[in-house]
Amino acid sequence: MREPFQDLPNYPELIASCRKAAGLSQMELAERANVRPAIIELWENPSYEGIDLSILQRVARATGTTLNLGFGPQAAPLALAAAEDLLEVNIGAAPTAEPAGRPEAEPTPRPARRKRRTRSRAWDALLNRKAA
Repeated sequence: MREPFQDLPNYPELIASCRKAAGLSQMELAERANVRPAIIELWENPSYEGIDLSILQRVARATGTTLNLGFGPQAAPLALAAAEDLLEVNIGAAPTAEPAGRPEAEPTPRPARRKRRTRSRAWDALLNRKAA
């Protein structure tokens, strides 16, 4: 089932190895992660593809480990060098940090009041004629 995304980690295997490295059973991990034991079994099932970041964070907290995520470049070396040059330019133009203390909040503009629609005498006269 993972054929289109071969470069993705095998999350169910990572969860199981993290649990085993912490010396926990599925039942103990379920208690620490505040889920039912069947959920841990589901997370460790190789065919399950519903693992997201919140699950990985929960497993990391329950096992006392750190979750590290990262991105790597997929661009050609020449394009990467150009991106690094651009990054250096943007860093130089970065705004300075605000001074210590609480920044003054700008007053929020009040929404414009809607005009109350009133009927004119001519309109009332027209309505009265049609009603009669």
